[in-house]
Amino acid sequence: MSLKHLFKSTTLVSVLTMAMAVGVGANEHKTQRDFSNPAYVKGVHKEAYKTAYQAWLNMQEGAVNGEWKPMLDLLDENVTFYAPVEEFFGFFEGKDHAAKLFHHHSEFTRTDLILNHVVANGNEIGFEIRAEGTIKNHPTGAKYSNQLFMLFVIEDGKITHFREYAAWTGWPDHETARDAFDYRKESK
Repeated sequence: MSLKHLFKSTTLVSVLTMAMAVGVGANEHKTQRDFSNPAYVKGVHKEAYKTAYQAWLNMQEGAVNGEWKPMLDLLDENVTFYAPVEEFFGFFEGKDHAAKLFHHHSEFTRTDLILNHVVANGNEIGFEIRAEGTIKNHPTGAKYSNQLFMLFVIEDGKITHFREYAAWTGWPDHETARDAFDYRKESK
């Protein structure tokens, strides 16, 4: 899949409080579709969901132990992705670039990922996640926590596109992201 193809695909933006997904097509990159029309909201594609959920499990495992092969096995050779990571900021194409991104994560941190919500629109499956980890090369072994949303686009049993949206709410106070994540708890 080329970058040109990527811009022709649908973009997903989660609206978790309404439990639905919203997208903007390539020709509408500056104007949003009228999502009051339910025709734009698709039912979940069950096989795509299975692949995306397996990707979530593989990502969760890789973040803890640094083993990314199971995750990489789910990627299409021409996968495109966006990540808010300093050396990888922007759009990239290719499984080799994705491997570098995941291995960069392993060199930097070990992270526990906790799943909070799943949002699905057809073959686009998103996961709202809290990440808690330790920065490996930090002099004090600093802890961090953040909120993130991972979106996977699945075609023919492979991830053809993924992207991450991160809210660095817990640096240096990792408890702040935990509090934001647990918004359902009762007031004291």
